[in-house]
Amino acid sequence: MFRLSILTGVSLCSADAPASAESILQAIACNDRIDEGWSLRRREGLFEGKIKVYVQNIKQLDMIIHRINRIKGVIKASWVATSE
Repeated sequence: MFRLSILTGVSLCSADAPASAESILQAIACNDRIDEGWSLRRREGLFEGKIKVYVQNIKQLDMIIHRINRIKGVIKASWVATSE
């Protein structure tokens, strides 16, 4: 069976990167494919990151963002367009 996947991105801001990183990966574990595009940097005491993920529809993307936003220490997660 052929499944269409769309490459998209999730941007996030966290107050606690080490504790949040594993939880974030678990939040997107429902997804089959995570692109190699994972970046996290510290800026003004906060951690900012972007994750490229393959999703099959908007509902799946919304679910991933909702799960990330519920993680302790995450200030905000949202959709971002990808260049690829």
